[in-house]
Amino acid sequence: MLIAQTAGRFGWSIPDAHTCAATMLLALALLSPSHAYAQSNTPPSEQEIQNWVEQLDDDRFAVREIAQQQLSRQLSSILPKLIELAESPESNASNALLQFLGFVSQDALSQQGKAAFESLNRIAAERTTQKAILAQKILESVSVEMQEQALDRLERVGILVADRHLSVLTQLKDVKNALVIDERFVGTDDDLAMLPWLFDVEFVKLEGPR
Repeated sequence: MLIAQTAGRFGWSIPDAHTCAATMLLALALLSPSHAYAQSNTPPSEQEIQNWVEQLDDDRFAVREIAQQQLSRQLSSILPKLIELAESPESNASNALLQFLGFVSQDALSQQGKAAFESLNRIAAERTTQKAILAQKILESVSVEMQEQALDRLERVGILVADRHLSVLTQLKDVKNALVIDERFVGTDDDLAMLPWLFDVEFVKLEGPR
C-alpha cells in the first residue's frame, strides 16, 4: 500500500497495555456499520480533516491506519480539501498526505482517482522542491502499477500488446509494442479507458467491424 511507504517514519512503538487496548477498541468502533453510517452523513470539520492528515505521519501504526480509514470513508466530501492542503505553498504537506493521494489515484476510472492524479502532476511540475520530487516518485510508482493493471485487464477482453508482424499501408512490417483491437475484443468503454496507461505502446491498429 502506498501509504505504508512514507520514508523513515514506520518504526513500531510499543504502547503500554492500557493504551493498546484503548486503540483496539477505537479501531473496532470506527469499523462498525453504525459508526460508518454516522460518519458518511456528518461532513467532517476542517479541523478534523487537518487532524487526520497530521495523524497520517504519526509514529504509531494504529493511529496512522485509523487516520487513513477516516480519510477513505469521507473521501468524496473531503478530497478537494486534501488537494488544497497538498498543493498550497503555505502548507507543509507531509509525505504521507502525498502518498495517500497516490493511493487514491490508483482508482483510475473514478473522478476522485483522476483528481488525485492531476493534483500530483501539478505538484510534480514544480520540479525542484522536495514536495515536487516526492510527487514525481509517487507518480512513477502509480504509473507502473496502473500500466500493469491495464495490461492485465485489456488482455482479459482480447487486447494484447506485443511485437507483431503487421500489414501497415499495404506493407508487412515488424512492429514493436503494437496494440491491435479487432473482432476478438469483448470489452466495454471502461476497458478502453485504461488505454492511456499503456505508455510504451508504439503502434495501434483497429481491425474488424466494431
